[in-house]
Amino acid sequence: MPHEATAFAEARVIGATDRDFAVTDAAGAVVIRVEGAVFSFQKRTLLLDAARRLVLTMVDSTYLMSSMWDVYGGDSTSRRNLLFSAVKESVVQVRTKIFVYLSGYRSVEQVPDFVIGGS
Repeated sequence: MPHEATAFAEARVIGATDRDFAVTDAAGAVVIRVEGAVFSFQKRTLLLDAARRLVLTMVDSTYLMSSMWDVYGGDSTSRRNLLFSAVKESVVQVRTKIFVYLSGYRSVEQVPDFVIGGS
């Protein structure tokens, strides 16, 4: 039985800022777009599908030395549409660790649902 080739995605810059980019498949077709609303009052980043339909809205609520994002379904930023929150405990990290809370609620004693790590 022949083995099928696996398609890999890559990120490609599509805008004038570093916050806008597209993820494409191996053939170059856009799969997901990320657009940062640079000049908005809130620091918002939008995740759109290939047809430019809004999937997620991420609101940056960075405070002091930590970075926090609340992620909502669609274009809503209502608490009832909150999908999850993510926290990067320090803006200065050699190996990045992001803690994901599915309930959206973050407290000192709460254990994150996921931890994402990388460099």
